[in-house]
Amino acid sequence: MRADARGETGPTKGQTQGAGWRAVAPGWFRPSDPPTSVEQRIVEASYRLPVGGGVTGWAALRWLGGRWFEGSATDGSAIPVPITMLSSNRSHVPGVLHTKERLRPEELVTVDGLTITQ
Repeated sequence: MRADARGETGPTKGQTQGAGWRAVAPGWFRPSDPPTSVEQRIVEASYRLPVGGGVTGWAALRWLGGRWFEGSATDGSAIPVPITMLSSNRSHVPGVLHTKERLRPEELVTVDGLTITQ
């Protein structure tokens, strides 16, 4: 959700500073409890995509319906969601792996509102 000064459609600025909310991307917030699904993790990582970037790797395959791509290692820990970033402006965000792949525009496709690599 976006922050809302009145608190009607989202958290107020003060609420976003508290323990009950966490930033997903600049200006976007969600309750601080952990994501309940791998798809939620993928969506949250996608908010960090620059223009010309996309979700890639196991996360793109999961978004396309690959049920074996659960985003977890053999020990059950979460694998970061890989996203492409052609720019050098990469921030370190827990749970997100920034890659710097060279892509042509035709290598990106939008599926259910999420840009992924083909």
